[in-house]
Amino acid sequence: MAVWDLATGKSRPLKGDNFSAESLAFSPDGRHIAGLALQVVRGEKEGSWKDAVRIWKATSGERLHEWHTTGYGVAFTSDGKQLRVLHDAKTVRRMALSEK
Repeated sequence: MAVWDLATGKSRPLKGDNFSAESLAFSPDGRHIAGLALQVVRGEKEGSWKDAVRIWKATSGERLHEWHTTGYGVAFTSDGKQLRVLHDAKTVRRMALSEK
């Protein structure tokens, strides 16, 4: 997974193990990216996946936070201080973000 800088045409990878993203969201100030990361678990039964919610720094791709949880969608609150994770049709989890 990578972020493309449209001004320069260069990409920056989001750091971490190989993963695919189910959902991505930029923070209101554009400094952070949140995503539901799906990753193959090695050494376990074939087709086993590990789900996590991750936060990356948009400018460098550095991973700042990770929570091992499942979900279907992510969104920052308008002030950027919390992340909302949709777990199912009836459950939205709130996650407070610390400053980094």
